[in-house]
Amino acid sequence: MGETQLAAVYSIGDPLAGEPGEGLFSHWFVNQGMLQGNANIHDYDQDSVVMEPNQVTVEEAFDYAEQNTSAVRRNPVIIDNFQNDLLL
Repeated sequence: MGETQLAAVYSIGDPLAGEPGEGLFSHWFVNQGMLQGNANIHDYDQDSVVMEPNQVTVEEAFDYAEQNTSAVRRNPVIIDNFQNDLLL
C-alpha cells in the first residue's frame, strides 16, 4: 500500500442468517468507533458537539477498539506513519 492508499474490509453480515460479519476488534473499531461516532473525543469543528461520526480519527477509533477489547488477549498495532490525526 502506498501513502495515499487505503484498504478496508468490513461487512455487516446477515443477521437473518446469524452471520455477525465482523470480528471483535472490527466491531469496536468500525461499527462502534467510527460509524456510531463513539470513539470521537475531540470537537474538531468547535461546534460543542463531540460525538459526531464524521469527525472520528483513525487514531481515536483504534484506541477505542483497543480499550474495548483489552480483556481479550490481542495485541493490535497501528502503523500509519502519519504525523497528525487522520480524520476519516
